[in-house]
Amino acid sequence: PAARGGGGPPPRPPPPPGGGGAPASGYPRLMRKSEFRRAVEDEFGEAYGRVVTRDLVLSSLGDETADEALRGGVPPREVWLALCEAEGVPVARRHGAGLPEPRR
Repeated sequence: PAARGGGGPPPRPPPPPGGGGAPASGYPRLMRKSEFRRAVEDEFGEAYGRVVTRDLVLSSLGDETADEALRGGVPPREVWLALCEAEGVPVARRHGAGLPEPRR
């Protein structure tokens, strides 16, 4: 390999253990919008889930509601975590929320 003479960018750090594709939140994969909707309904119920995503303004998402943030392109997992934080959902119920039951 050629010696670095200070002219190039510094080398990238290695990816974190367990796969370099994990988002900063530590969750292993992206959340789909359908999974977001399922998680909201499972956690809050159908009626209150609609209300909370439509009306609750989330300061961590720039003072937008969950619905506005999703329409604006914020990833569903980020919106889900912000909603959970605002509503006090225990951390143990945040991970894996919205995933369908495994097929048998």
